[in-house]
Amino acid sequence: MTERGASTAEPHRLQVLVELKPDRRRVGRLRLLGPGARGSAGGPRDLFRCRALGLADMATALKAGNPSRDSRKPFGDAPCGAWTGCRLVTRAKFAPNDGIGPRWIPLHHTLAADEPTRHLLNPRRPMCRWELGIHAGWGNGHLMLAQGCIRVRDEDFDRLAALLGDATFDVRILEIPASAKTADAAERPQRRPTRDLTI
Repeated sequence: MTERGASTAEPHRLQVLVELKPDRRRVGRLRLLGPGARGSAGGPRDLFRCRALGLADMATALKAGNPSRDSRKPFGDAPCGAWTGCRLVTRAKFAPNDGIGPRWIPLHHTLAADEPTRHLLNPRRPMCRWELGIHAGWGNGHLMLAQGCIRVRDEDFDRLAALLGDATFDVRILEIPASAKTADAAERPQRRPTRDLTI
């Protein structure tokens, strides 16, 4: 499933591939994939990888009327999907230690690469997902719970951002089998202070 998802990206474009377990309480992995070596038939190659978490904060999900953290509803766990033409964005409303960081990767419905993702994020659909993205944390290096986004550690996001620069890239969030082992997924998620985040 992972390799099939990776192969659908533009052949000469960077791809951010997020692999999550069905149980979002388990830490997953983010990979930055680039074109393979010249003359290689082996497909894309890993440029960077790190731990990633798609687990939603239960308190926020409860406030949104989503006690099961349903990934199809607001403030649920991170959903699967595909996006194209993504960019790293500097946040206009950034405040130090606000739980997201100065930059993030917004996954807007206008960038959806397939119909299921467009439907999931359609702002005209009742109880749609919104403000979905990939971002860092509280500036303390921990892998924290989020509000339905993909969270990575601060230092990992800084490395990812340096590799992405101003490039346009694709993003895929995939669910991998519960039995799959990821060498990067050996950390338990940290809980965050109970206050709302502002995108």
